[in-house]
Amino acid sequence: MKNIVSIILEAQKQLVLKPIDLAHDITHHYRVYERSLKINNNEKLNADENLLVVCAWYHDLGGRRGENIDLLRGLLSKHTNDVNFINKVIEIICEHSYGGIQTSLESKILFDADKMEYVNPLRLSWFLRAHKDGLLNEKKYKQYKKEWNKRIINIRKMLHFPSSQKEFSILLPAAEKIMEG
Repeated sequence: MKNIVSIILEAQKQLVLKPIDLAHDITHHYRVYERSLKINNNEKLNADENLLVVCAWYHDLGGRRGENIDLLRGLLSKHTNDVNFINKVIEIICEHSYGGIQTSLESKILFDADKMEYVNPLRLSWFLRAHKDGLLNEKKYKQYKKEWNKRIINIRKMLHFPSSQKEFSILLPAAEKIMEG
């Protein structure tokens, strides 16, 4: 048996108490959760919504590339003994990173939802505000900005769904303007 709400609350607790960093905080995970459901609905994909929502909330908790599988397995195991579900969540999360190959419908949705954050003006403004306020040191700021500039030119063509590609194209000019600042 799995209790999806308690699984999500566990992720939220972790993200509040131990955020990965200012760019991968609880608000980022909420937006990925929301966008995952939006993509699934807009594209009429019929993906497993339990997998989608859990993956959205946990996608960076195991490290940005799913490096900490033991942490994921431990957190999920507190709320479900469904090993198949846990393994699917871990597989999807491990495929969500830039440069990865997405093999399932759910991993493609998660990938698009997460990568749309590259052009999210609220997230980018938050990132810049954190730097200006001294909460993001110069080294980390330059590292993120360099990574953003390197990746942004390729992301649109990596997106799997027309609605993601369209929205990305609409948001990109504003995102570029923010990142110039």
